[in-house]
Amino acid sequence: MRKKTIGDQGEEIAALYLEQQGYKILKKNYRIKGGEIDIVCKSLDEYIVFIEVKSFLYQFTYHPLYRISAKKKRLLIRAAKHYLLLRQLDNVSVRFDVLVVNVGLKKVMHFYDAIHYSPGV
Repeated sequence: MRKKTIGDQGEEIAALYLEQQGYKILKKNYRIKGGEIDIVCKSLDEYIVFIEVKSFLYQFTYHPLYRISAKKKRLLIRAAKHYLLLRQLDNVSVRFDVLVVNVGLKKVMHFYDAIHYSPGV
């Protein structure tokens, strides 16, 4: 059996956090060619929320949102559009959040609406 990576552990902690906050997990590790979404969930206010998880063992030296490049954002949005299209979810509210997980301390920072998306783009 392979040892869990820091990223895998962070995603598990993030999913548990989301469930404790009342989110319903719809899909983990949604992949398409050229893109991946760590967690897709539904919030209490009926948003479809696409979650990017950034995991650290202990401390980080700069703000973790800087680790999400413009290219990564484009790929996330591309994967999200694919997810919505495949499920024919045309008229839903969508949000992109980032969860920063300190795996060593099992702490989560939740950044709401951290990646901006316009449906018509």
